[in-house]
Amino acid sequence: ADTSRHMDYAMLLAVQGDISQALAQVERALERGYRDYCWIKMNPDLAELQDELRFKELLEQYFD
Repeated sequence: ADTSRHMDYAMLLAVQGDISQALAQVERALERGYRDYCWIKMNPDLAELQDELRFKELLEQYFD
């Protein structure tokens, strides 16, 4: 599976303000093996997600 497609979709949704669906796509990407932590944290298109509890939980789950 191409996990970057889920991240691309997550970025689009986040920019459009659809936070819940963006988080769902981030989760799908992580479930399928996406592991570019720096890109997730530094990507300006994902900035809207940084303060979301679910986003923080996902990062802890997959990267701690």
